[in-house]
Amino acid sequence: MFELIIDHKWLQQKYLVEGMSTSKIAELVGCHRVTMWKKLKSLGLPLRQNERRYTLNERIFQQCDSAEKAYWLGFIMADGYVHKGRHFLAFQLAAKDKGHLRKFNQLISSNAPIGERTIFSFGKECTIAHLTIYSKQLTQDLAQFGVVPNKTGIETMSNIPINYARDFIRGYFDGDGWVSRGKRYILGMASASKVLICDIARWIHCQGISKKLHSVSFKNNCYSINFSGQTAKRLHACLYQDVTVFLERKKDAI
Repeated sequence: MFELIIDHKWLQQKYLVEGMSTSKIAELVGCHRVTMWKKLKSLGLPLRQNERRYTLNERIFQQCDSAEKAYWLGFIMADGYVHKGRHFLAFQLAAKDKGHLRKFNQLISSNAPIGERTIFSFGKECTIAHLTIYSKQLTQDLAQFGVVPNKTGIETMSNIPINYARDFIRGYFDGDGWVSRGKRYILGMASASKVLICDIARWIHCQGISKKLHSVSFKNNCYSINFSGQTAKRLHACLYQDVTVFLERKKDAI
């Protein structure tokens, strides 16, 4: 009887059409409720709020109508990962940025756990913080803003309201930007998407931060823009002045 749960249509009929609870279906097929819950999630069936293992505001990104949402859309564009088949959003950040994931959980009203694990990167051992949010509805809403599975190279900010462009770019910079200090500051951002980097360069020029439209570089299959000296300082001030959501170490970089 347990093999019935492998049948997507049967499970969809019981859970979505007939409205049967996870516990009842688990009892019917002879498995634990948690096992059934995991099966529902793996099949991408929209879990009812009271059936979720962790709380979540699934429609938080139905619209981009606040600076905070725009910021996180930019950050997700840079550092988030969406899985198509299993319908989840995942992050892997340096362990020192674990607190930033707590901020995201607060935004989406989630109590999903933020874990840590050790990995090897470029031959070195390092600890990362990770967070995974399962929701078909959430991933569908993110898609309208270009956050889709295999988004590398096709990223865009075309659906971000212009009045929240600064917040989106700050989020993207916090995820995929850098500041280096030598004889002078250098601030830069990179993406596999030429469209996205060109859009960011145009926005920066329109703010009067750079005297001319900044050129985009291409190296190692990646497009980038770099600003130095006083221009870098002006851009940094523009992105971080009077804002409430940011990655602390990027804000304190200049």
